[in-house]
Amino acid sequence: MTYLTPAELAAIAQALGPTSLGTAPRPATEADVEAIVALTNLAYEDSNWFKQPAFHQRTNPGEIRASLTENTADEIRVVVDWPSPSASIPEPAAGCATSAVGASGRPLACAMSVHRDAFTRQPTLSQLAVHPLLHRRGLAKYMVECAARVGGVAVTRDDPKVPRALLLEVINLQPHLLEIYGKFGFSENGRVRTWDEFGVPTSMFTQPCHLSDREPNDTPVPTTPTAEAEYITSADLSAAISQAGGACSLGTFPRAADPADVAAIVAVTNLAYEDAHWFKVPAIHDRADAAEVSAALANVRDELRIVVDWPALPDLPQPEPGSKTAVLGARGLPLAAALSVHRDAVTGQPTLSQLAVHPLLHRRGLAGYLVEVAVGVARAAASRNPQTKRALLIEVVNIQAHLAGIYEKRGFVRTGATRTWPELGIAPELITKDSHFILLERPL
Repeated sequence: MTYLTPAELAAIAQALGPTSLGTAPRPATEADVEAIVALTNLAYEDSNWFKQPAFHQRTNPGEIRASLTENTADEIRVVVDWPSPSASIPEPAAGCATSAVGASGRPLACAMSVHRDAFTRQPTLSQLAVHPLLHRRGLAKYMVECAARVGGVAVTRDDPKVPRALLLEVINLQPHLLEIYGKFGFSENGRVRTWDEFGVPTSMFTQPCHLSDREPNDTPVPTTPTAEAEYITSADLSAAISQAGGACSLGTFPRAADPADVAAIVAVTNLAYEDAHWFKVPAIHDRADAAEVSAALANVRDELRIVVDWPALPDLPQPEPGSKTAVLGARGLPLAAALSVHRDAVTGQPTLSQLAVHPLLHRRGLAGYLVEVAVGVARAAASRNPQTKRALLIEVVNIQAHLAGIYEKRGFVRTGATRTWPELGIAPELITKDSHFILLERPL
């Protein structure tokens, strides 16, 4: 079992989007060893606290190679490649150590390790290195957020007693780093570690020093403090995507919806449910509206909206230009699918609703895949709310009995309970047909 799979890192990269350089993080390989060593030692070249020059370098090929081949159950090395030559981005000087190319044939812009701490077992960020030519481009902050999400995925597989916080060690001789990581949401936890604990005697040092432990006050994601605790975190979604098998059948990954997706979510949802006209008032015919979706995106304490972007594949049908579902989302593409996972107002348990797949993309396994993603995020949400029932709830109107059968094939069972329209605040006289909701659950 690896600490983090390539699919999990790909899902995290998809959720974060590209770096400011336009490139994305990837797992390091043995072909990156020389480039990682060169970049890491350059980034830490002013850290000469050791009396022996042999210790001046922060890392070496043997250490990096071992982490990539022998310690994969406890560590992942993540790198970002230098982008293609560009007038706006300087290149490492030819012949210098950091012009060494990695597995992609380009030098490395960033590198870091996320590993299981030997003492606390919690995810730990170390050896974060950004090439000096690329400072002040937001790369360090991006890598910290990536590390937090990596840690968030990895810790969900660990013993529940493992602290759900990303750990970082900073030497006390570098107070400016304490300040920088403080801006990224870290704070001192009061613990210090001495070099003796790492097998390095204090006699080797030019001056007394120790390491300070720092970690966010809450779970690894997000790293920056938020006003409200999220019902479902980015790490939850990344882990659920991995559990569902990685990318969907279109080759794309689900992501958390953004306010810029509102119009596209409304369009695809209302198209998917356009045959559900049980209301006498035309204004209620639409299944979703912009105000409802915007409110859902703001309600992070109780809901997560998930979307799948339309992939740029030449053999895939495209929405007709000018049609409602040609509306573009936050990534500049129409949406292939959308759904909501929220806290039920009555039972408090996680609930799947408004699962919508564009009709042009039916029979591609998207609905079944997204149900599995919903199960994954619901499981994570339920684990943090032990007082709620550990089952994913769904409501299906009895007029659409075929939908109940479809969900039963996905592991849902009928609870025997029903809900009426008045319970949802809709007067019976507005309904064209006598109907009610059937409740189904899938154990988590």
